[in-house]
Amino acid sequence: MVLGGLFTCVAQQVHVNIEFTGDYKITHVHSKYKYEPEQLPSAKLNVKLHDLNAEEKRNLVFQLHVAKMDNNEQNVDMTSQQLMSLTQSSKEMQLFENQIIGNVIVIYIDSNTGRTITTEPISFNLVRDLHPSDDLLHINHVLDIQRNRVETTYALEQAMIEDDYRQSRAILKAQIDKIKASVSVQDLFCQKLIKDLEYHYPTERDYRSSQHNTYMSHTTERADGVGNAIPTGQRGEIWTRSYTTMTDYFNDPEKTSETITSSS
Repeated sequence: MVLGGLFTCVAQQVHVNIEFTGDYKITHVHSKYKYEPEQLPSAKLNVKLHDLNAEEKRNLVFQLHVAKMDNNEQNVDMTSQQLMSLTQSSKEMQLFENQIIGNVIVIYIDSNTGRTITTEPISFNLVRDLHPSDDLLHINHVLDIQRNRVETTYALEQAMIEDDYRQSRAILKAQIDKIKASVSVQDLFCQKLIKDLEYHYPTERDYRSSQHNTYMSHTTERADGVGNAIPTGQRGEIWTRSYTTMTDYFNDPEKTSETITSSS
C-alpha cells in the first residue's frame, strides 16, 4: 500500500504563497525549492514545490527577520499588557500577546479533477512576552531535525561539487559531527542521516553516484511519509521522515475552497 501511494499523485503545480505585514521579511529560504522573488529580503514569497504523492510530505524552512523593539515601545507595550490584565480575561490577554504578522495559503491542482484548489489562509503568530510560558521555552526538536536535514542537503551538494575525493569526504565528515552535536541526534531520522553519510563505498564512483542520489532524495523529499526506507543504489538507506504536511488539506475538502479556474 505504501509503494502504491508513492505513485498516486494527489496534487500538481503546488505553490505556497507566504505574505508578512509591516517590517517582517523573509531573509533566507533554507529548503531547496524554487521561489520568487529570488532577491531577498522580501515580505512576500511564492514557493514552487514538487508534485505531491499520496504518501508524501513536504517541509519548507525559511528565516524571518523580526524587528527589535526599542525600549520606549517595549515599555508602552508592557504597560498596556498590565492595564489590560486588570480588566480583560486571560483569553483576551492571549489574543493581545499573539500578534498576527502574516499568513500562508497553498494553491495546487487536484490531479483527480483538474480543478485549482486554494486552501484557507493560516496565520503566523508572534508572541512577545517578558515572561513566556514554559512551552515556548522548550527546545524545538522538530525544527532541529529539519535543520539537520537542510544542512545535510547543502553538505551533500558541496561534497559532490568538490573534485578532490578526500576533501569531499571531509565535508560529509564535518556534517556528521554537526548532527552528532545537535539536540536531536537520537532521533531515528538523524541516526539514519549519520548512517548514510558514514557509509564507506568500494570506489569513488560508487560514492559519488549513491551520494548524488541521496542529495536528490533530500532535495525533492521523495520518500514515503511513514519512515520506510526507499532503495537507492546499493544500500536502500535513504530515509526522509517529516513532521509537517499539506496532505491533510488535499484530503479534507472542508479545509479548502475551490477557485473558479480549472486546469486543462
